[in-house]
Amino acid sequence: EKRIFVLLNILLCIISSTAYAFYIHYVGGVGLSMFLVFKIVLICLVPIVILALVIENKSLKQQVDSLREVNIKLKMSVDEGADNRTETIQFISDNKSDRIDMLPGDILLIKSAENYVEIVYKDNENNKQRLIRTTLRNIEEQLRKYPEFVRCHRTCIVNTKYILKLSSGYQGHRLKIVDYNDEIPVSRQYLMDVRKAIGIN
Repeated sequence: EKRIFVLLNILLCIISSTAYAFYIHYVGGVGLSMFLVFKIVLICLVPIVILALVIENKSLKQQVDSLREVNIKLKMSVDEGADNRTETIQFISDNKSDRIDMLPGDILLIKSAENYVEIVYKDNENNKQRLIRTTLRNIEEQLRKYPEFVRCHRTCIVNTKYILKLSSGYQGHRLKIVDYNDEIPVSRQYLMDVRKAIGIN
């Protein structure tokens, strides 16, 4: 793939340099010299070099994200081996008819879903969801004694140990969670808390 990219760039450089030289000579009426041809080639190389650097930078970012994800997973497996906590969090529905018991370390995130909250958790290597009829505010109160959980949006609470990265763009700040496809929005109200929780000043 890289070889094809290099060949295409060389071909593009040759075509654009030739076209530029012909234009200067026949339309501009300027005599061609070796020095002028050299400058034309350099000018035509600039956008190609910039494009190559942008693509390489994107590739390196993807590699860094991949390595960071591997590192987080390794850290999680080490922490799980060292952590003997069996204390579960007990989520009870508003009408007391439903109850969910979970280990804090298994929960990736909790988000509101109209009159319910959706708990996204790990079950071995798979992500699963459970719904319980309660409010995110009630859940947040229950999680106060667990510093690994942080509110990032009016609709979502995340487990910071699963955060892969915090990014910003035209849609605002977003969180990437390990083994979770959707990006999680971060509102300005909770941005400082999120940055502090993941060690960004």
